[in-house]
Amino acid sequence: MSDFLFIIFIWFCGFIAGWMGREKHAINQVRKMRESGLVPEVVTAEYLEQQDFIPIMIEHDKGMFFVYNIKDKSFMAQGRTKQELEKNLARNFPDKQFAALPQNLKEVGFDNDTI
Repeated sequence: MSDFLFIIFIWFCGFIAGWMGREKHAINQVRKMRESGLVPEVVTAEYLEQQDFIPIMIEHDKGMFFVYNIKDKSFMAQGRTKQELEKNLARNFPDKQFAALPQNLKEVGFDNDTI
């Protein structure tokens, strides 16, 4: 029984050490990318345009999501869910990539997701 607990303890310690090492590696990679100029401190609409993304703004009103082009404020698509919105954008604008600013994604509840 004590051997089993010892194995579980060793596994748990290894898991925690691996997780912390992964976190540290990711932080270092992002820091290197920012220092080299590949990723800016603050993501702006201009940065998204330079990366061949169409910068979009998402609004949420009465259970519907509406997508507008940030550059010219034109309507692009709508949907009741994130998946429906993605499908409508892909259908209306095939072979295009879209990106919303992180603060806008957080506003509409899509934070930690991409569109």
